[in-house]
Amino acid sequence: QTCALPICFPVTIMKDSFDLMARSQAVSKTWWGKRFIEIVEDSGQRERLNRGKAYLSNGRVQKISVDSTGVVHAQVKGSVDPYLGVTKEPIYRVSIELPVIGSDDWPRIIETIARRANLLAQLLMKELPGQIESCFEEASHQLLPSHYKELHASCSCPDWGDPCKHIA
Repeated sequence: QTCALPICFPVTIMKDSFDLMARSQAVSKTWWGKRFIEIVEDSGQRERLNRGKAYLSNGRVQKISVDSTGVVHAQVKGSVDPYLGVTKEPIYRVSIELPVIGSDDWPRIIETIARRANLLAQLLMKELPGQIESCFEEASHQLLPSHYKELHASCSCPDWGDPCKHIA
């Protein structure tokens, strides 16, 4: 199985929060970055998304990586809360599993993309054109999830909300 995640997002573990924040801000301006934000907003948890954005801008997202199966892994610093007995900043582990496209389906998708020179040119320039989605649809697949429920997310924090602020 292969992930359909746009690999323009940092794939290797990033240790510099500033670099992560800068790249994430650039990603959120892309058509597919906006789509992911819309998906989380679609969960009905806009306030949690705002808290998640604050965590990112405050450098609380420590590491992020995407593995070959399409699972996004992150480490996010939690908050100290003496009222709850949390006296040291905890590090929570987040994972978000994206839908995958089977290896048998990729040849048809690639063939569809190969017939469109404009898409190939953009891909060679390391851009992900929005029109590429039609190639996936033609092959009866989606490049990106259309609803939050298509993602399988988990966090090691004690918050039972879905998504929690660390996932958002």
